[in-house]
Amino acid sequence: ENGFDTKDGNSVILSALSSLGIEAEASGRNDLCVSGRKFSGSAFRKAEGFSLHHGTLLINSELSLFPRLLTPDSEKLKAKGVRSVASRVINLSSVCPELTVSNLCCEIEKEFCKRYDSSSKMDASELDVSSEVQFYASPLFIYGRTPQFSENISFRLASCGINAGLEVEKGVVRSCRIWTDSLDVTLPSRLEAAVIGKQYSPELVKEEAEKLIKTI
Repeated sequence: ENGFDTKDGNSVILSALSSLGIEAEASGRNDLCVSGRKFSGSAFRKAEGFSLHHGTLLINSELSLFPRLLTPDSEKLKAKGVRSVASRVINLSSVCPELTVSNLCCEIEKEFCKRYDSSSKMDASELDVSSEVQFYASPLFIYGRTPQFSENISFRLASCGINAGLEVEKGVVRSCRIWTDSLDVTLPSRLEAAVIGKQYSPELVKEEAEKLIKTI
């Protein structure tokens, strides 16, 4: 951590790209750009004993999907968090067609080792991170620290259609309203009771509905 500067992390990436014939520049606090178009966004954290720099590098992504994937339905999901700022983006492969993930990684590693002590380099294949993978993939981690949000869900099962409105806080469903066209008039209230207080996941309402319908 001592002496770490966020500019140094970006400089490693920029130097690696330069060695591959791609002239890029840092823009603002977190972005890297080519000709004013963004190909990388980063985030940084400093804590006692360590510094973390993580981010993205667009090499050959399907950019046509970005508007749909990065713009959620305003009626489906309403979060009280910070929205990302839309930017013009670019694939590095459009600047350097022969660029691959592997050769860029190789250049970044070379540049990093030039600047920092690489004598204690660790082989990731030697690490057992299975428990960490399980934790970071869990709904508790993914949704447990998110801002409060609401979500509207609609789906159809074999016997009925279901609409649900959820309020989620700290990853837990705090309230739920269900509407169905089921002949079982008790299904909405029973499904609401089954969902409230549970750890949120995108499939929670459907999974609980399927359990209840099987008991009819």
